[in-house]
Amino acid sequence: MGAEKKYTNAWRQRTGRSEGAALTGLALSGGGIRSAVFCLGVLQALAKHDLLKRFDYLSTVSGGGYIGSSLTWFTSRTKTPYGVGPGSFPYGVDDPKNPSPLLGYLRRHGSYLAPGGGMQALPGIAVVLRGLVLNLLLLWLPIATVLFIGLRGVYGWLSHVAASHGHGQLEPWMFPAAVALIFIVLALLYSLYAGVQALRKDDTPYGIRQGFESIAPCILWPLVGLGVLASLPYIHGLVGQEVRKEGVAGAVMTIGGAAMGLWARFVPKGDAAGKAMAWLGPIGASLLLYGIGLMGYALSVHWFPHDRLIFTDPRLVWPIIVLLACLILGYVADLNEITLHRFYRDRLMEAFMPDDDFVNSGRTAGWGRKASDADPSRLHEMCDAADPKGHITSSTLILCSRTSTSDDFRSLRCSR
Repeated sequence: MGAEKKYTNAWRQRTGRSEGAALTGLALSGGGIRSAVFCLGVLQALAKHDLLKRFDYLSTVSGGGYIGSSLTWFTSRTKTPYGVGPGSFPYGVDDPKNPSPLLGYLRRHGSYLAPGGGMQALPGIAVVLRGLVLNLLLLWLPIATVLFIGLRGVYGWLSHVAASHGHGQLEPWMFPAAVALIFIVLALLYSLYAGVQALRKDDTPYGIRQGFESIAPCILWPLVGLGVLASLPYIHGLVGQEVRKEGVAGAVMTIGGAAMGLWARFVPKGDAAGKAMAWLGPIGASLLLYGIGLMGYALSVHWFPHDRLIFTDPRLVWPIIVLLACLILGYVADLNEITLHRFYRDRLMEAFMPDDDFVNSGRTAGWGRKASDADPSRLHEMCDAADPKGHITSSTLILCSRTSTSDDFRSLRCSR
């Protein structure tokens, strides 16, 4: 607290204020680009009347953080003349019909994900497809294929043992049926016990009731999983020979599921559309996962026919190599760098923290280096600014890494 007080007093001395006055803060709330625009107007009004310098702290969240971070960025740079007064505010305080270059740039980049419209939307689509390729074709499909080869190997071995003992051929439906039978027997035993207790005018003990409710999910989840897996051979057998061989049916189902999921995620939702979108996403995800399983099963059948014991086939080494390669790729690849996380961050950075030369060029789009100065900068570097006002940013940080995936609420303070 002592260092922070010293830091605040230095800011007050620069703005001509006494050290003993109460601390003041300005809070900019969230709401996306609309909040950023509204908060920009508030900051312009305060700067126009030379009141912005009277705040010791700036607290921002979400959309308010867009413009708040932009202000902190421009006022922290020593090579620019920006400040918080009426003559130095980065976005200007005069008539909006004659905006400052930076305000004009922000207007042109208000749709920051696709600032140029039209063809500028393609980079975002390419990033989404890149993530899908990594997750589906390079990771989950090979893993699913190796998984089904292992399951088919176990199934083929059990079928071979059953046939050698004269018990006939095993069928895929028998496995979920066996689990379902366990649940039925357990339910009957519970019902009989509860009935006997009722005849005795006694309640079923609490521990028995809780025990059934605890054990039942451990049976039902395997039942659902085995049911889905057992359905794959039958669905695979319903399609034509060439489609079966190439796994086209699973590919079509996967693409359709991905398209439905993307539609539910990105299409604007009105009151009527919201009802459809509520179930469109889960259905799309289910189709995508089932399609991956169907493709994996088709490839495993193509590699290893049913009449061959997989565990004795020397070609089994190739699926193992593929699995190891996928595991290495999944360990090394960083989803924060491959999917929309980095794309979203870059577009915001280019809209609110651009380079001065790009702003003055008047360009609206292109492959130019829009924010090459901001990209390598770190938060602590802004604390050594000529404008040392404390900036507190509240944000939801979604981590996707090899160690964790979690929602982590952080408070970052730009002060020493």
